[in-house]
Amino acid sequence: MAFVYIAWSLNRPLLDLVQHADRISKGELGVPLQLKRADEIGEIARSLERLRSSLRAVMSRLDQNQLIQQQSSASATYVPAIRGGAGPAAETFERPVNRYRATS
Repeated sequence: MAFVYIAWSLNRPLLDLVQHADRISKGELGVPLQLKRADEIGEIARSLERLRSSLRAVMSRLDQNQLIQQQSSASATYVPAIRGGAGPAAETFERPVNRYRATS
């Protein structure tokens, strides 16, 4: 009976670590690892938690950079059009101006 308890007490934390690593590999970075131990398994758990936290921070920065890039790309499309350059909105601004110049 004691052997079963010892085996379970060693395997359960390892299974928890494996499950947590699987969640991280699927991109589920919002759930922190709550395993608190003072042995080697605890050290692995702390390392895995640092990995999860770092990946979450990197993903957050990438999302912010992508949003900034999309916003600057959208505004850059309209700036050349306003200045009379090429772009999707260029015809809208150029057509009335060219028509006005032709009639004067």
